[in-house]
Amino acid sequence: MKIINIILPEWKIWRIGLLPEIRPSIVRMLLGGDVAIQTQPEVDLPSKRWSELLRLPYFNPIRFLTVDPMHCLFLGIAKWIVKKIWVDEGVLTPDNLKNIQRKMNQIQVPADLGRIPRKIDRGEGFINFTADQWRTFFTIYATTSLWEYLSAIDRTILTHFVRVCSVLVGRILTFDLIEEAAERLIKIIKLIEEHYGRDKITPNLHLSLHLQECSHDFGPLYTFWCFSFERMNGILGNCNFFFLPIYDNYDNEMC
Repeated sequence: MKIINIILPEWKIWRIGLLPEIRPSIVRMLLGGDVAIQTQPEVDLPSKRWSELLRLPYFNPIRFLTVDPMHCLFLGIAKWIVKKIWVDEGVLTPDNLKNIQRKMNQIQVPADLGRIPRKIDRGEGFINFTADQWRTFFTIYATTSLWEYLSAIDRTILTHFVRVCSVLVGRILTFDLIEEAAERLIKIIKLIEEHYGRDKITPNLHLSLHLQECSHDFGPLYTFWCFSFERMNGILGNCNFFFLPIYDNYDNEMC
């Protein structure tokens, strides 16, 4: 967690390691310099794990890996801000959650939007939200339903994060929009640290700062996020392998 607070001021001078800089350590692993990593994968060596992909001379283990936006932004940051900061810190009370649910029920949305966020006022609040429901909540409901219950600082956090979600889930991304999202994520992290303390800074908040480089390398976030894989897991989980073909409704489910 503390690494965020140390390196954040030097955000502008971050750079991704180049393959010529990484390759010597890979060669040492391949030639047996770190035999334990290859023969005993369970050995507790931080940040060191052998992969057969490392035998490929062009494989860059840093540049070729992406941060999954679905888990990072929605199941990570969105869930953390609402449940672990606003709910757990008492910013949103049980009565507030009931009022928020009533206000959301009054909002009419298109029928093809997907699963509408429910159960906000049940249990500890916002129970069993999927990544898609967190995305829908922040891009459609959050501003109008949460605004009156938040302080000025929390409203600023909300404004920045809603804008980040709106930008990054878009089908078309420009370099300027990506830069804007990155700058807003930095502001969110700074506000959380200043207002709620360092303990509220999580690895997902750090990883979100790398989405900019991932987007530069692989395109808009929808091209590499895990929503389609999760939908396929749902299709396979509901499939009767003995009697029904897997791909009957594949096109409809994946669109």
